[in-house]
Amino acid sequence: MLHFAADAHCDLLSYLQGVPNASPFAEESRCSLTQLQQGGVALQTMAIFTTTQPGSVQAGAQQANHFLQLLTRYPDKVYTPTCAEHLQNVLREPRIALVAAIENASSFCLENEPLQNGFQQLDKLEHQLGKIFYISLTHHTENRFGGGNYTNIGLKEDGKRLLDYLANKRIAIDFSHASDALAYGILEHIDKNHLPLKVIASHSNFRAVHHHRRNLPDDIAKAIIQRGGIIGLTWLKAYVGNQPTDLLRHWQHGKRLGAAMVCGADLFYYQPKDFPSGVYFERYSNASNFLMLKEDMENFGVQKDDLSNFFTTNLISFLKNLWFN
Repeated sequence: MLHFAADAHCDLLSYLQGVPNASPFAEESRCSLTQLQQGGVALQTMAIFTTTQPGSVQAGAQQANHFLQLLTRYPDKVYTPTCAEHLQNVLREPRIALVAAIENASSFCLENEPLQNGFQQLDKLEHQLGKIFYISLTHHTENRFGGGNYTNIGLKEDGKRLLDYLANKRIAIDFSHASDALAYGILEHIDKNHLPLKVIASHSNFRAVHHHRRNLPDDIAKAIIQRGGIIGLTWLKAYVGNQPTDLLRHWQHGKRLGAAMVCGADLFYYQPKDFPSGVYFERYSNASNFLMLKEDMENFGVQKDDLSNFFTTNLISFLKNLWFN
């Protein structure tokens, strides 16, 4: 299988950490190493995801260990890019490049501990993992840093201090789970203090196409675009629309805005009892379906250069600029 795709978000690590006797080859994860290979995935972002609750830092550390175990146990299948040349040659490499990210800063900082402890734990994660692609300050709910996408809470003082700390690191800030108020607050703080931080949305669609609080309003999308960020389109049914091909309408809208779009599928394991109507359309329901999406986009009339930019070039170029320029 030839590699052609790079993806900005999946939750294989939380599956490995949270499901007893979990295997990275289990199809129920929806983003197993086998499914990634079948789908032609050249680079996969592995998010460390925790909810905001006691034990979140321990869960984050366990997921970081699972990331490292994938690299040490399966060196014939995966590796992590450590230089610009690795990224440049990612499509020629038969193995899958794994990139780490942090979804929710509660993964390294509890609600009631000194903030400096959180910074030290983040430094430890960075030392273990090497390069970190992005950090989202929150998940769905509120934490000490700000408000998640199901709140109207903005940027808090600890969030400002975290942004100031991240200004010395080559890590992007992810808006995918930020409330609108938090996104505006982050942009204002960056601009006011001239922080050299990149902003992205690793797995969000467009609210103008399908109205959902997890999707980006156009003004926030434009702010990401103006700052040289990327926007990853997610496959989750709730954020796509009424049918799987609505995902192509999101791509079309992003194209009109001038967005540098990438894949942000957000594939994760779930129990059917929690989502009785399903989380994904069957057409785009696991990592092998990157091939299906490519075929659908070709049939939709997406040009060859746009396909290349969406599936690989935009994400690889962003990472090169973030880490090595």
